[in-house]
Amino acid sequence: MLLFTLLIYGCSGGQPKGTQSEQCKKRGVTNCWGSDDYGFSLIYPDGWQVEESGGAKVTFTSPQEAGFSSKCSILREEQPVPVYETFSEFLNNMGASSIELYKNNSITIVSFENRTLNGMPGHEFVITYNRGGQDYKVQQVSLIGNEHLYTITCSTRPTDYDRYKPVFESVITSFKFG
Repeated sequence: MLLFTLLIYGCSGGQPKGTQSEQCKKRGVTNCWGSDDYGFSLIYPDGWQVEESGGAKVTFTSPQEAGFSSKCSILREEQPVPVYETFSEFLNNMGASSIELYKNNSITIVSFENRTLNGMPGHEFVITYNRGGQDYKVQQVSLIGNEHLYTITCSTRPTDYDRYKPVFESVITSFKFG
């Protein structure tokens, strides 16, 4: 349910509080958002707006083009990964649950694969869906670090996806712990 909720609801506006974190100071770039509390940082594109939602979620929004903004967000689940599952089991179960959820909500799975991000195992979905007459194409990477699930979701219009894919990859691959 979390993954679907993350796709459907977005954020707008706001001031970046995480940019002064020790995580970002170590990286030495101005367009960095990081959380010392959650132990991660990432670099976002110049000119994008930042909004934090309760510390565990942050959304980066592109400047509008023809009334539309592309977005990337990161969400850290508050609850730790269950201790009775290995990380691999948890990711596989989460992936299977997400596939069922997507199928049952008229979401088309373009691709689903295992992905390693900075040495951390995870899964990547690329999906399409329609909400309120607007089509979206989404790249979503989920991984486990510091005993929590982190989900990075980047979305745009399908017609803009190939143009934004390198931007999304840059945001996703810049995600680092510690």
